[in-house]
Amino acid sequence: MASHGCTTQDPAHARTVGQFIQDARSAKGWTVRDLAAAAPGVSHSTVVRCEQGKPVAHAHLVAVLAALGFSLVVVAGIRPPVERIAEAVAHA
Repeated sequence: MASHGCTTQDPAHARTVGQFIQDARSAKGWTVRDLAAAAPGVSHSTVVRCEQGKPVAHAHLVAVLAALGFSLVVVAGIRPPVERIAEAVAHA
């Protein structure tokens, strides 16, 4: 069963999680192929889909995050910048 990045139907949230994955990979100095090699059962094209916030199998998203040292619990709380800005303004 496929799901959007970060198991959300919200495309903005999926893109935000995808950017998180790309940033975490880059911070490690890894290429997309390096990340795919570190995530069991995940192909290069699946990593690209994750980074683009496109639908991937839940198990693949979990494997990619685990290879980077994160879990779905960590990224579930990541919200798109627009939401964070709106919340900050509302509480100002």
